[in-house]
Amino acid sequence: MSQTIVDLNQPIGLPGQKANIVPDSVRSYIAEADLGFGLLVVAGTDPDRQVKPPALSTDITVFNTVRGVTLRDVARENGAIDIEDESAASVLEFGDVFVTVETAVTPASSVFVRFGGVGTPGAFRNDADGSNAAALANARFITSAGIGEIAILRITR
Repeated sequence: MSQTIVDLNQPIGLPGQKANIVPDSVRSYIAEADLGFGLLVVAGTDPDRQVKPPALSTDITVFNTVRGVTLRDVARENGAIDIEDESAASVLEFGDVFVTVETAVTPASSVFVRFGGVGTPGAFRNDADGSNAAALANARFITSAGIGEIAILRITR
């Protein structure tokens, strides 16, 4: 039987999945804490080997501290923790990735990342949430999404 219907819209992926086949760079690190998929991570205690969630605004705003977004690993067992402490973590340094957003976003929205307050450190949003999130340079939302929905985030060099 031949295919008679073609969907013109890309289906929505899961947090931490690559969104498309644009050029990208992925690097492996060791998780310094339990990490979720599709969250921003920064340099850990050993900045060449480890990553952790951001805990301060300077983790996000200081040059060369941001490492990228954790990628989904389909080889891992399903569980409450996506990437366990001291496990290998694949991190997208630049490219397009699906992320869950804390606030409604559009392609015109600025990209902010949570480091404090109520919520998950490393999660993406469109504002500073008081002083609990910091602006992420070299990133933009490619698609629109509502609160708690999936958007495509592009990280550039």
